[in-house]
Amino acid sequence: MKKFIVVLLLVAATVCRAQQTITIPNQVKKIEVTGSAEMEVVPDQVYIGITLQEYTDKQKVKKTIDAISKEFLAMCEKAGIGKERIEVQNMSGFDQTSWWYRKKKNEQPDLLQSTTYIIKFGSPADVDKLVNLLDDHATSNVFVSKTSHSNETEYRKQLKIQALQNAKAKAQYLLEGVGEKAGGLLYVKEIETGVAPLRMNMGFLSNSRAESEVSANEGINFKKIKYRYEIEAHFAIQ
Repeated sequence: MKKFIVVLLLVAATVCRAQQTITIPNQVKKIEVTGSAEMEVVPDQVYIGITLQEYTDKQKVKKTIDAISKEFLAMCEKAGIGKERIEVQNMSGFDQTSWWYRKKKNEQPDLLQSTTYIIKFGSPADVDKLVNLLDDHATSNVFVSKTSHSNETEYRKQLKIQALQNAKAKAQYLLEGVGEKAGGLLYVKEIETGVAPLRMNMGFLSNSRAESEVSANEGINFKKIKYRYEIEAHFAIQ
């Protein structure tokens, strides 16, 4: 019995030493750095939101949203904007036969319906072509919905690669300062910083100018958007 107990203790001690040997990690000298890269590009895809709302003219006749929308789409066609570039973002009106519309109408006799369209543009001059045709009374808001570039995916790839390369370069010159050299890559992690939002002055969208000024923005681009990425990387020290 004693021999059996001794054998068990020896086996347990051996297993314990083996587990300790497996779980103890190798101590690798490393350096942890971050690298970044950024790029500014002129967007070639700008989505402008235009909100149209019902109104009452000087003769106190109400211009319905259906009539306004029909005229608006005709203006888009005149400005060379195909239907594939237009989408409806929001409609605030209600079915006039619904109980909700009747309830709101009782509460607000002057309840006005509205529709917001999002249109894709490629240049400020293209925006002007449409905006200068809009009905001033029906147009209640014009705003930038979003911006992008057709090569955005490729730009993102390039920046992430460049950020990692910059991290490696940083590790190398930091270690050279203390007589060391950077080795292989041990760990890499993306640090999402997103895209800087576009802040655009919509003043050029004023449709109070004379027809002769429509081409004033030809040759002028939208404000650039900035793409920026950061990479955290760990490199072995040789």
